[in-house]
Amino acid sequence: MAKILISSLGTGWNVKDSDSEYQATNYIIEGKEYKDESFISKSLIEHYNIDKVILLGTNKSMWDGAYLGFTNDRIDDSWETLNSGKLGEGITLDNLKIMEQVLDDYMGKSGSLCLMVNYGQNEDEMWENFEIMYEINQYISEGDEVYLDITHAFRSLPILLFIVMEFMHMMREDFKLSGLLYGMLSNDKSPVIDLKIFFELLDWAKAVNNFKKHANATQLVDLMKESDIDKEVRKTFDNLNQNIRIANMASLWQFIKNAHKKIKYINQSNNKIVKLLSQDVLDMIEKLNKDKMSDFQYELALWFYDNKNYALSYMALGEAIITKTAELKLSDEDSTDKDVREEAKRRIDSPYDKYYWHYKEKDTISEIRNNIAHQLP
Repeated sequence: MAKILISSLGTGWNVKDSDSEYQATNYIIEGKEYKDESFISKSLIEHYNIDKVILLGTNKSMWDGAYLGFTNDRIDDSWETLNSGKLGEGITLDNLKIMEQVLDDYMGKSGSLCLMVNYGQNEDEMWENFEIMYEINQYISEGDEVYLDITHAFRSLPILLFIVMEFMHMMREDFKLSGLLYGMLSNDKSPVIDLKIFFELLDWAKAVNNFKKHANATQLVDLMKESDIDKEVRKTFDNLNQNIRIANMASLWQFIKNAHKKIKYINQSNNKIVKLLSQDVLDMIEKLNKDKMSDFQYELALWFYDNKNYALSYMALGEAIITKTAELKLSDEDSTDKDVREEAKRRIDSPYDKYYWHYKEKDTISEIRNNIAHQLP
């Protein structure tokens, strides 16, 4: 497991002769001061005990300045190559191997990487940058922690890098996005802000979308377990999600009937995302809170349908028909009893089936329901 820093380079400005550097400042990271640093990357490497560095920049970025920053201002033939390339027709991919070796020497281990991107001035260039940035995926291993530094570079590049990393994390969740870091440059002390909450907000947004559109609260429950959300709120969503996922209609009905007692925990939560969900949960409870089991199952079938969960919608509809038959024709019996429900199945078409049995078509709903049930894992 490695800690990886991904950072972007801008153009800097001329501070002596033809060479470019960033303004030196004192970076403050989590209360600790790193004095007289022109490259925030060096402060981040030390503070977070980084193992590998990935630098991104254009062919006009200050690769020569980065060379100075990581070699203690060593001006030699390698620096001349980077500097003349930047001031001339642009730095080449071969030139970047010089910078990769400098990073490996500075880190004391191999594995650092330099990537060349373009300015992203049109859609084609943006897609090309996306593909280049996505190459980072092959350098990230299971269990790695990734820190993004978005302090420098042309503004669209850090934004695109943020999007690429989020996309990458959606495709494979075996690494951790540990920091989204921005240095607020000033003449004296420059605080480094961790904007990791942006990643967390996107996770919450996806979880809320899954719950509202697909009746799936699994991701919500997982996020709640990782946060400081009240135990009763987590328990409420966990119970709701478990009953929905296993289609335990009897338990879900009991949960809904008692859910009004739980809503207060959601309304009183300090978590803003949970408060936003409270009305959706309340609307669902009001829709499903029925006195008769058959009415509940029918509304549940409609709710599953609205949430595009068609398999469970058919299953709930099939159960609603059986329950309604039991309530009408076996009113003195327990409609949840297995034997009673089997008897209800035989009476669904009674008394007409005994006269018109040879004309009877297949029970389409029952057939679809059974096909779905037999295919579910």
